Amino acid sequence: MWYRAPTLAVAAVAAVLLLGCNRPSWNTPEAAYVSLARAAQKGEHELAWGALSQASRKELEQRSKSLAAASGGALQDDPRALVFGSAPPAQPIEEIKVVRQEDRLAVLAVTAGGASREVRMVEEEGGWKLDVSEALKD
Repeated sequence: MWYRAPTLAVAAVAAVLLLGCNRPSWNTPEAAYVSLARAAQKGEHELAWGALSQASRKELEQRSKSLAAASGGALQDDPRALVFGSAPPAQPIEEIKVVRQEDRLAVLAVTAGGASREVRMVEEEGGWKLDVSEALKD
């Protein structure tokens, strides 16, 4: 039973974060992910955009420029809309676990809508940020 304590502790912290104070927090990878998810759900796209790593924002800006150019003007160069504009509503987070954390990098297992996936978080100036830059590279 001792091995369940960390999982229960993380679940409790996530529940407190989700139900408690609604102010964004970037102090831990888990809190930062919850803050980003909450901002995206509320349509606070500027806040959610700022919760992405610098490398992720750079990749998304480049992709947005390429899509706008390739569309012949049918699409605007708007990386925020590319990320948040057409996404379906996010499922509520059921559980967040730290899979591993080393220095300024953390990998979280996030369960939402019955599905679990791993996400990469990096610590940058201003706190922890979601890093999807590797997934965006061709």
